[in-house]
Amino acid sequence: MRRIERKRSSSQSAAVRMGWLQRRGFWLALGWVGLLGAAAFGLGKLEPYVRRTNTQPTRIEWRGLPPWIAKASWEHVVRSIEEQVNLDERTDIFDPRVCQYVAEAVARSPWIKSVRRTAKQSDGRVTVEAEFRRPLTFVECADRAYLIDDEGVRLPPELPAEFISRDDWIPIRGVASAPPPPGQAWNGEDLAAAIKLVKFLYGAHDVSPLPFRGALRAVDASNYNYRQRPSDGWLKLITTNPRSYIHWGLPPGEEYGIESTAAMKLAALSKLCRERGGLPVAGPIDIRPDDRILIGEPQ
Repeated sequence: MRRIERKRSSSQSAAVRMGWLQRRGFWLALGWVGLLGAAAFGLGKLEPYVRRTNTQPTRIEWRGLPPWIAKASWEHVVRSIEEQVNLDERTDIFDPRVCQYVAEAVARSPWIKSVRRTAKQSDGRVTVEAEFRRPLTFVECADRAYLIDDEGVRLPPELPAEFISRDDWIPIRGVASAPPPPGQAWNGEDLAAAIKLVKFLYGAHDVSPLPFRGALRAVDASNYNYRQRPSDGWLKLITTNPRSYIHWGLPPGEEYGIESTAAMKLAALSKLCRERGGLPVAGPIDIRPDDRILIGEPQ
């Protein structure tokens, strides 16, 4: 009998403890609900006050802009994106959709590769952090020049080819495909090969100025895959002398023992230019062989 009473007493104690825990959990949950409700109520009361005290227009504030875009020649890029987003005094910073709207509008710009983050501030600022497409060079097509990045994506603007500064850019010409709309990739293996060469020349010039840089006019891809003449190089460097174009050949990194490497070609051409005080004017210059430079029409 005592054993049965002890068991019954133990069961009753467990039930009491369980009931207490359940009541405690209920009151804690109720307390949290009350706190959240009070916070929401407080924010609701605070928002009209913030609206009255915020006299600043809704605007974009950029974070982490790339250094190149701060130059005077590229300030119009940020300005054009802001005009496209079109935030004004009618834009409500307290609208829960404002960050999504700004992110989508910014992402539509050809200059934007991706939008990393947007956030809004109560004073009217919408902070934007994005990855920009950096201009690489122009592609010449039918007397027009189209700006592209290093992935071949077309960027604004479009200019007459004669307006391009050859001191600042090494344009590409001879691409078979037509230009796409801004923001889309310009497809074609010939363009991809020419981009590799332009990037290689830019990088080499940044390390040590190329003695023939002032004579460069363009990279010509019109003979890519020998589609015009089997004796000419896939890629050619066009110079200020129409007769002294340079048979560069295969794109950098794709020589595969068929031609000299890009570094060997560059060293040979730089040495020739220094020894002769400039590029020869007697005819085409072929730097594809790894043991010599050929001047004149290739055999």
